[in-house]
Amino acid sequence: MIEVKYKEYIVAFLDVLGFKKIIQGENSEQETSRFFNNGRVLKEFMTNFRSGFDGIELISDSIIAYRKLGCSALENDRMTQDFLRNICSIQFHLMDTNHPVRGGISVGALYVNLEERIITGPAFIDAFELECKNANVPRIVVNQKVIDLISNEQEIVVAPEAHGVPSVRRDSSFIINFLNVFDLSDELTRPTNSVGTPPRENANTFLRNIRRTIERGFQQTEQNEKYSWLLAYCLWHIRRRIQTSTQRDFWQAQLLAFQGIIVPKRYLFRRGLDQIVRLKNSITGRSKF
Repeated sequence: MIEVKYKEYIVAFLDVLGFKKIIQGENSEQETSRFFNNGRVLKEFMTNFRSGFDGIELISDSIIAYRKLGCSALENDRMTQDFLRNICSIQFHLMDTNHPVRGGISVGALYVNLEERIITGPAFIDAFELECKNANVPRIVVNQKVIDLISNEQEIVVAPEAHGVPSVRRDSSFIINFLNVFDLSDELTRPTNSVGTPPRENANTFLRNIRRTIERGFQQTEQNEKYSWLLAYCLWHIRRRIQTSTQRDFWQAQLLAFQGIIVPKRYLFRRGLDQIVRLKNSITGRSKF
């Protein structure tokens, strides 16, 4: 007999974009196998070798990750930051394998029964609704209740209002800053240890993969917002790196490469062109951001 008793958890619900096209594509079996093999490797890595999760489940094209909170504010601060860093690593890994994701992260009451394969509760619903209603583009939205648990964001999460991140429909949601997974300021080939070892150790290769994902998205998808936002986010990150990094030549080269992406007019979402133009101009010094 199942008796539901809620406990306090932090939970993430992630959705892999473009999965429908994988299923319906000409090489459906091959591409679907590759996707789930990547997912299996990712799940084993995150559950067996990294702190931050009590569990992580891969269900079709969705990923559910969760961790039970502790008894003190200090403990919850540490747990939540570990959790967010690992979600950052997941987003990085999937982006590196050409699988952009969107998602939501919340905190609250959750019931987990692994024997009966049950995960349910208000926290799960909140995370699911953040993914469905707020994320919209390849970003992971973080509930304010999660932000309230941590004492130092450390740029794991960033908010459009405070940091100038490209927003969606002028919202001010906190999002996972997945490009911060690499500590690229001084060492371009070694990732930050605190967020796990990314699947590639070469920053140039990873950023080239993102460019290809964006270009392929413009060619294949009918969704207006997804890839123009991703391009704007990458330009925003490059702008910050040019201002702070000792490797300015590297980032200037990345700027030129990302500026070379052709954005078809039909894919520019509301305010998207304005954001991209302002971002490019601000980086090159033609106007203030």
